[in-house]
Amino acid sequence: DCASAYQCLSSVLAVIDAKSYAPILRGVLFERVGDEVRARATDLGVHVAVALDGEGDGAFLADGVLLKKALVAARKAKLSIELAAGGARLAETVLPLVRDSKYPPTDFSVFPEIPKKLDGELSKDVIDAIRRAWPFASTDNTRHTMNSVALLADVGGRCAVASTNGHRLLATYFDDLPIAAAAEKVPGGPKSLIIPLKAAGILGAVGVPVAVDFTGEILRARSGSYELAIKVVNGGFPEIAQVIPKGRGKTVVEFDSGAWRAKLDILAASLDRYEKGVKFDFAHGKAYASAGLSKIELPVLHIRGPELAIGLNASYLIGALVVAKETDGRCILRADDEMNPVRVEYPDLPDVVCVMMPIRI
Repeated sequence: DCASAYQCLSSVLAVIDAKSYAPILRGVLFERVGDEVRARATDLGVHVAVALDGEGDGAFLADGVLLKKALVAARKAKLSIELAAGGARLAETVLPLVRDSKYPPTDFSVFPEIPKKLDGELSKDVIDAIRRAWPFASTDNTRHTMNSVALLADVGGRCAVASTNGHRLLATYFDDLPIAAAAEKVPGGPKSLIIPLKAAGILGAVGVPVAVDFTGEILRARSGSYELAIKVVNGGFPEIAQVIPKGRGKTVVEFDSGAWRAKLDILAASLDRYEKGVKFDFAHGKAYASAGLSKIELPVLHIRGPELAIGLNASYLIGALVVAKETDGRCILRADDEMNPVRVEYPDLPDVVCVMMPIRI
């Protein structure tokens, strides 16, 4: 069934490198393991395997890019798909998915067998925090410590799951995060547990508690039919405690995120592709957003403090408002002036904070 197959394989397909000319890096290995049919993929940093409903013997390496296209086409047409070493059969069409036979399945990267140094579990709350933080990370894969989601053992005396791109960050605080605290004590381990962005996206999509073990270099995660082996990022995560404003803010605005998103989406659509900034004016109990010749009034629930005019990246603020979809929609924006970071809080998520740097308009 293509709908269920696509759902199961989405995590596997997320790992493959579509631009790679090496079949091993853009391929998906299908093989029989005991009583299961498994699909595996790797980018040499993240290994993922998922058990599928299916029958058959043997093994073959399919082109992941072509496989994804075939599954999407079959799902839209509500057709079944048959995968085999000769390719994929969709209705009466055969798609040649298998790459050059000189790359046999035996060359495929497998999960390394390394003695475990600690065991633990990522609870559902931690998994939700990883999913929440994932969009705030840098998409530049050359900035390894920012192209990631970090589990931090000490952020101002508390633990946190955080991500940042250098201009905005999202952090979810915890009183206790055993796996991060234990990773701090592993000889040769990282100062914080930094998970590459690809792997963080897969973990966030699982949505249920995940059993993990850590070796100081490899983090293994298992949940249901999923199994991941992740090479964690070596290096130190930015000191986010130094960036997050400590005060309560001179200008405080409480508002409904849904109402602001609807208006800001329209305003952002009018911006040039290279123009990111929107000017916000808070004065006389009202809030206004302007970009170019466009100016709109934003509804507020409560506003206090001195008048303030500040520039913010529209897409960053909209991303911060999306987090409030998990709640009743209320957000609180706190700012001191037009030069210092802006803090967005969520009354129904008291342990979550978003911070954005202002920009010059």
